[in-house]
Amino acid sequence: MALELLEKLLEEKKLAKKPIKAQHFDEIVKLMEEEEALSAQKKIETLLKEKHLDIRIISFYSYIDFIENGIVSLSNTLPLLQTLLDEKWDELQPETLLEEHAQTSINWLFSHIIKKLKYCEKLLQRGTKHPIWKKCEKETTLEQYDTLIVAIKTFTTFFQTKWPESQTLERIHHMNKRTNEMKRLFAKREPEEELKIEEIEDELPPPPKKIAEPIPSKPFEKLILQLKTFEELIEKESYNKAAICARAITHEIEHFDPTHYFPEHFSNFFSLHAKHADTIARHQESQEKLQWKLLENLLKVDINAFIDWT
Repeated sequence: MALELLEKLLEEKKLAKKPIKAQHFDEIVKLMEEEEALSAQKKIETLLKEKHLDIRIISFYSYIDFIENGIVSLSNTLPLLQTLLDEKWDELQPETLLEEHAQTSINWLFSHIIKKLKYCEKLLQRGTKHPIWKKCEKETTLEQYDTLIVAIKTFTTFFQTKWPESQTLERIHHMNKRTNEMKRLFAKREPEEELKIEEIEDELPPPPKKIAEPIPSKPFEKLILQLKTFEELIEKESYNKAAICARAITHEIEHFDPTHYFPEHFSNFFSLHAKHADTIARHQESQEKLQWKLLENLLKVDINAFIDWT
């Protein structure tokens, strides 16, 4: 039903941006974590009926659809996701950090599908067939697998064009490879059919190289070394040296400057702040107002509620 609701939303010319309340989103997340798919589905459908076009809940529903209908469900889901990320991008939620949410939501979807399929395979080795595996094996034809493989290929090309360095691409490639493996596995059980197993995954662009983790700054490495040294000195009962080391560490803590230790995390902040400095300065003139102070408190206790506040 929710896929139909989503299709109707995508057909509408213009949707008003309606952010989901943090409480409602947290409720859905909790239900998904507790594997209460039916309850989560009802809440998601309610939000879709209210025209909340949020990539996070849509990725959750796409997974629920997989649970109900097996891997073939992606043949319908992926084109809808592509339309959502392309034609409906300006109407998509959450508005804040949308680029990151979109990529992590797609990554979450493929990761959980792959994880569930691995679990099904473990059960199969023990002589038990999970209902999802039965759907993938008995209720999915080889023609449907062909359609699915093409859908994954199309989505991969689109996603890589939009985010060429996204680490989510590695997960999508993994999904494509697993789908081809499953087709081959089930094809062997139908010898009477003339099979044409296409190596479609070889036509896909290679997954991006993993982006190297940020290299710790020299000041941070020095501080970590001092902390370890302090622990070693205490173990050796070398208290005089430990006292000198403790004083140096305490001085660093009391004069802690995060930009000194983690400069790569602040470059974007300084760049954006400089670009919009005049506008931000005008808004900061309201800092003595009660609303400003209350919002400051909200930011401290609940950043998601702060983002969703209007």
